[in-house]
Amino acid sequence: MKIQTVAAAAAGTLLLSLGAFATATPASAAGDYSCGNAEDGAYSHPRRVDAYVQCVNHLAYVFDCHPSGLFYNPYPRPWGKCDWPENVDVYAPVYP
Repeated sequence: MKIQTVAAAAAGTLLLSLGAFATATPASAAGDYSCGNAEDGAYSHPRRVDAYVQCVNHLAYVFDCHPSGLFYNPYPRPWGKCDWPENVDVYAPVYP
């Protein structure tokens, strides 16, 4: 499984589909995260509530939620959104 860094132009396209403010981070931030055979969509980051992993064509792209203080909310599926902490159930993450 390859983990990719998102270029600024591509990130803008992905962000529009998510309807959230986010920025791409280096590929190393995903660690061992793998999309496997997961459907395209956004998924909870395995170690951080303020980030998410977007799977596109089985490749993983890591994003941070911005502005600072927002958490990733995996609902509504399949894309989710960056949201205020009081709206996020951190005990109900969604992984591929």
